[in-house]
Amino acid sequence: MMERGKINEDVVERLVNWIHSGFNVYTSDEIPPYDIPARERASHYLTKPCISLEKMSYDSTEGKIVYGEPHNAKVYDDPLDFLALISCHITERWEHRVIPYGFCLPSKGGQISQEG
Repeated sequence: MMERGKINEDVVERLVNWIHSGFNVYTSDEIPPYDIPARERASHYLTKPCISLEKMSYDSTEGKIVYGEPHNAKVYDDPLDFLALISCHITERWEHRVIPYGFCLPSKGGQISQEG
C-alpha cells in the first residue's frame, strides 16, 4: 500500500507498534436489517449474563445462597464459594471468551448434545 501511495511511513510505524485492545467482533453470520426476530435473538444472546438473578436466592437466616431451578437447586453454604465460581466468567480487558449456551455446542461439531 505504501508503494501505491495509499499510506505513508508514519501509518506503517503506527500499525507495526499497535497494541491490540482485546476487542473483537464476530462477523461470520450477517443479520439483515429487516430480520427483526434474528436481531432480537442476537441482542438477547449478547446481553445474557453468566447467572440468572431469577434462579438465585439468599437465605439470610442461614447465610446460604440457593441457585438453580427448584427441582435441582444447589445450595452454597458459603457465599464466597459462590462468588469464586462465578468470578471465572469475568474476563480481563484483553481476553476474548465465547461461552456457548444451549444444547448445540461447537465441541460436538454443531450436533445437538445428548448431555444435560
